[in-house]
Amino acid sequence: PAPALPASLGVLELRTDDDIAARVACGRAAFPRSTMTVERYRRIHDAWLYRTELDLQIVTGDGVVVAFALGWLDAATGSVELEPVGVHPDWHRHGLGGEICRSVLRAARRLGATRAMVSSGRANDAALSLYSSLGLEITTEIVAFTTTSTATKPDGVRPGDILTRGTSDMCFDLDSRPPITPIAGGAMDGASMTLTSADGTAFGAFAARAAHPTGAGILILPDVRGLHAYYEELALRFAENGVDAVAIDYFARTAGLGDRGDDFDFGPHVGQTRWATLSADIRAGIAAVRTLRSEDAAPTHLFVTGFCMGGRLTFLAGTLGLGLDGLIGFYGWPTGASGSGSPAPADVAVEIEAPVLAVYGGADPSIGPDVREAFDRAMDTAG
Repeated sequence: PAPALPASLGVLELRTDDDIAARVACGRAAFPRSTMTVERYRRIHDAWLYRTELDLQIVTGDGVVVAFALGWLDAATGSVELEPVGVHPDWHRHGLGGEICRSVLRAARRLGATRAMVSSGRANDAALSLYSSLGLEITTEIVAFTTTSTATKPDGVRPGDILTRGTSDMCFDLDSRPPITPIAGGAMDGASMTLTSADGTAFGAFAARAAHPTGAGILILPDVRGLHAYYEELALRFAENGVDAVAIDYFARTAGLGDRGDDFDFGPHVGQTRWATLSADIRAGIAAVRTLRSEDAAPTHLFVTGFCMGGRLTFLAGTLGLGLDGLIGFYGWPTGASGSGSPAPADVAVEIEAPVLAVYGGADPSIGPDVREAFDRAMDTAG
């Protein structure tokens, strides 16, 4: 059905600079901690998968945005994700959240979407009620764990790139697996492989090819555990969703080739990594993603994602001139010195040549608001 809105309101696509300014103003009102700016929103328009037809807002007769929702459609899988969804606090309890979501979902269906998803905090009763009213069901829950550990870090290890074995400072518990539902038959194959870095070092990797490729490829940079089974499974989950993936190990120079199981004592090896060789390994990893298929079928969009130590390296991968289309870093320390000698991402923000999505935990005591905001300012200044 058509949106059940008062005559004074209408649903419009976001197209002009004035639209963007009004949208940002509404977003800041809906989410008081938002750091979105007009310039940053303009960059969203250049993102892969962005579609103007799925960037909708409810607007008053005098041009004030009172609700909005943005859909991200993956045509290869027929999935659309709603992110973000917001309503101006002055317009709560008018049914606008439901109407703007339905408008985006109808537009996505016309474009071929067959499945919708959205994320919300478990304690956000209003959002959960809204999404339930749209016919959505909870299928996956992500549980965060924190620690008060003050364990001493190994010699040579500095905040931001080393985490101590024996604490829960790792990005995931040892028995964790990616919170993505496996898709039977989605991955053509997945196997261990050996890559060669620029200095001649052979190092371990895991590659997974999509059975139904979308033209995207991704390099996965692990946390301090190196090529743990978690990251091999993550590569498979990407492949099952149409994205060719390669995950790499960091420690061949000091630990040799071999399994990075739960009992791998990574601390001494992390302290011996160096940016010059890490960056060379990243280059070799990207080259592997490019050559998983024949040249005429190679990925046309390349991304890097990483976690903790790998999150910082993900941001820095954008400075290596690799022709990347996006960087998705989880919990990557963006400021300060590193034991490996890697530059602080915030200090070299102007050299980062790809869009950045930086994901942090709001309650993370080690990467607090001051650190996150410093990186945000550096990226804004870099443009």
